[in-house]
Amino acid sequence: MTTVHLIELDAFHLASGHIHRWYLSTKPGYRSGTGDTPAALSWLPLVGKPSDVSLSIARLGETMGATKVTLGSVELDNTRDWQGQRQARVYDVTADAWITVTLPARPLNLLLTDYALAGWPLTEKVIEEGAPYATAQVVTLVTMEMPDPDSKRSTINLSVRGREADFDDPLLTEKYSTGDGESLADRTKERTFGHCYMEPTYLGIIGGLYHWSVNGGHPIEGVPNLWDRGFRMDPRATGTPASNEFKVDPATGIIVTGSRPPEILCEVKGDKTGGVWRRHVGELAQHLAVTVAAKVPLTRVDTALVAALDALPREVGYAIPTGSSPTLREALDKLLGSLARGYWIVTAGDLLTVGRLLAPVAPAARIYRRGVNTPGLTPRSTDARGLPAKTVTLRYAPIPKVTQAIVGDALDEDVQLHKALWREVTSTDAATAAAYPGARSPTVETLLWDRTHAVAEQAEFLAELKQVRRVYDLVAQDGAPGIDRRAVLQVFDDLAGYEAGRLVTVIGRINNARSKIPTLVVRE
Repeated sequence: MTTVHLIELDAFHLASGHIHRWYLSTKPGYRSGTGDTPAALSWLPLVGKPSDVSLSIARLGETMGATKVTLGSVELDNTRDWQGQRQARVYDVTADAWITVTLPARPLNLLLTDYALAGWPLTEKVIEEGAPYATAQVVTLVTMEMPDPDSKRSTINLSVRGREADFDDPLLTEKYSTGDGESLADRTKERTFGHCYMEPTYLGIIGGLYHWSVNGGHPIEGVPNLWDRGFRMDPRATGTPASNEFKVDPATGIIVTGSRPPEILCEVKGDKTGGVWRRHVGELAQHLAVTVAAKVPLTRVDTALVAALDALPREVGYAIPTGSSPTLREALDKLLGSLARGYWIVTAGDLLTVGRLLAPVAPAARIYRRGVNTPGLTPRSTDARGLPAKTVTLRYAPIPKVTQAIVGDALDEDVQLHKALWREVTSTDAATAAAYPGARSPTVETLLWDRTHAVAEQAEFLAELKQVRRVYDLVAQDGAPGIDRRAVLQVFDDLAGYEAGRLVTVIGRINNARSKIPTLVVRE
């Protein structure tokens, strides 16, 4: 039977302000049955080539948080229809109603003139011709860019990208005003999340006392310690602080001191929006995406996997100084990159998902055999050249800068803190060092706060990176419907270790618009 690719795209109708969903397909087209939902709907056969976007977890072959997003495209057929007056059924998402649209001679010109497409989602599915719509399987969910007609007007090239790129907007938007001082005007406010060290923002002298901010005016859990050039100042709960004291208002994150330290550093238990102090990787990632950046609603977060990730708690801290706003994607990369095999993705089901990429376990979602439904595995080169790691150094609990002039009466432990940007944990696997003289010795910089957690996570990183885990390209001749990143496959090949079948994990998918046969990037 013929496999048909279905394209369902949402677009903003400029005249009405409503969201309309268009239904298109590759030839020969598709019509749902009377018992389907939607019922008796014809998908217009105006997709020349389906998407060729590449989606992956982290860098291909690596699993340390950072996402990789590439642009692809969908080619739409806008050839002139000489008969004219073709009609399309379009779903008005806003009004929850079906409408009939009369198409012009070039049927998809309306997408260029009457709609805004950039930033709206496009879902691609595959289905067998004549099969019930319920059997359609999602191939990919992407975000559209600006559409462009080609020079002959017969084709519209629609650029698309992975949904993770939607997170490239600045995480922080709140700024100081001119009333907060000339040096702060129009600069983004500092924010502190979790548990970390930071240099507070100086607000000036108010009522004869020096005022500092650690969380842009938002509530915090507290400030356990504050140092002046390495000297630990005394906390004061009430009254006016003396020159060696500080007082904190947890409701606003404002610190008051009786003198102005030339080099100030504080330990902050940060943001407590909604009365909850979030300090573990999963809950903090969810908080940044849902509340701080307001990028996704809670309904679009896989909260079960957030809870599963934090069942093994790892306390982290993220201090963002005044005038600096990373993107949400960069923030999530830092958080999940603090865990061995940590990742975050937006799934084909449009859920923001965080977790650790685990070793593949049965059952496999699909079986691939060389010469049957795949030409076989092709080794893929990675940044590490396939070399295992013999030694891993994990850095945690950073300070913003080294203190230049430490006072003489500072405690030894405080002197050590102020002299180094990072705390470190290092260990070596002797067996790997003996077997591989050229093995790597990577350093991993994390947002971890607690030393106990850092020691445990360093062991996880070493256990992961000392393994020889090869990465392969697998051409899926069946189209790999329903196979997304994190799926487990079983592969039979005459490659060493695969003769009797071996489980692998999908970490990337590269759709091929011309052949409609995707390449899956898999790791052992």
